[in-house]
Amino acid sequence: MASDSRSSITSVPSETGRITDKTIYPDFCTELEQRSVFLYDRSDRLANIKLAAASIDRQIYVDKLVDFYFVFCTLEKELGKRRNHESIRRLLPEEVLRKKAFEEDLEYFLGSGWEEEIKQSEESKSYCDHITMLSDVNPPMLIAYVHSLHLGLLYGGAIVRMTIQKLLELPDDIGLAIYTFKAMRRPVLRRELKRRINGLKLNQVTKELIVNEKQMCCTLTNAIISSVRKTWRSYTRKFAGFTLVVSVVSLLVYVIRRGKTPRTRPT
Repeated sequence: MASDSRSSITSVPSETGRITDKTIYPDFCTELEQRSVFLYDRSDRLANIKLAAASIDRQIYVDKLVDFYFVFCTLEKELGKRRNHESIRRLLPEEVLRKKAFEEDLEYFLGSGWEEEIKQSEESKSYCDHITMLSDVNPPMLIAYVHSLHLGLLYGGAIVRMTIQKLLELPDDIGLAIYTFKAMRRPVLRRELKRRINGLKLNQVTKELIVNEKQMCCTLTNAIISSVRKTWRSYTRKFAGFTLVVSVVSLLVYVIRRGKTPRTRPT
């Protein structure tokens, strides 16, 4: 049996809804992951089923792609503005930035002039407004979103990429740029991003706030996913396709929110 990376003390939400824990963790990424586990047991099932059913429909997949395009763009823009902030300096490797990758995918799905066609949902706007507010008031809180969004794609993007390609019948390497990291191998980028997060000079009070900000990240992500509108087409596709997307989109939501692939139990 593999040894645990922390002691047996379990983190739990306090009466105020904040996470409290006195456990000593090997690094901050491990702490972020393990102390936010309870968040993903609350509403994942409903949100995953909604997104899974809707993702069978190409148009609804694109609508959610648009929503997260705005979220990633806002996060990366605000991180760029705070590049000289002492706590989050040079947090994201350039190879991990996703703005151009989203734009490449949207151009494939919507054609040239896609910028004039896209419409951001209210849920996505609220997400972006919150990120901008954090950047203005307390920039280190953006770390919670990098851990969930960018590190999440580095962990689970390859599996999701293969499934979305099959489900939407996409040509090789087309419409899948957000899940693809060409400049460096995915494990190398993943280790580098974790190294940067773990190497940030953060005091314990700031770390506590970042851990608790993961709760808001989960809430905002849930809001986008739960806003999916199902269509008849979503229900009339082959049941096998539905089963496939339920499994894989659930994984995508899991890794985006948690910043970690689920561990598999050895057989």
